[in-house]
Amino acid sequence: MHIAAAGTASNVIGTIGAGGMALVLWTVLILGTREQSEHTLSKKAAIGCGVFAGTAAIGAGQLWGLPDDLILGILTAITDNRAMADVGTGAICLTILVIAYLLPMKSRAAGVLGLFLASSLAVAGGAWSQVSGSIGDLFAQFA
Repeated sequence: MHIAAAGTASNVIGTIGAGGMALVLWTVLILGTREQSEHTLSKKAAIGCGVFAGTAAIGAGQLWGLPDDLILGILTAITDNRAMADVGTGAICLTILVIAYLLPMKSRAAGVLGLFLASSLAVAGGAWSQVSGSIGDLFAQFA
């Protein structure tokens, strides 16, 4: 039994870690977007969960970072393509938000879109990166 002294943090749910946070959020994203799930995520909740799950995965790295590596490869192909003129990662972030707002989609697709948004936010710079950094700082408190 562990008793915390006054003024120290009490460990209520045990150690989570960055990988553990990614595991929990990816589980919520996968199971919460199933149509047979008892508690399904709405489109907005799935996008948010995708952003949080993607950010946690980026922070955890290693195996969790593989989806981010794939998404960054796609983003690099889009932004480095001379045929598309000067498309930056900020434009990609705005495009993802427009798609999320204007298109009707199932929650699973919205969650995947959230994963793309998390990777885009992390590399876009400016205010976009501040959003991603704030989410990362929030996770650092739990990890």
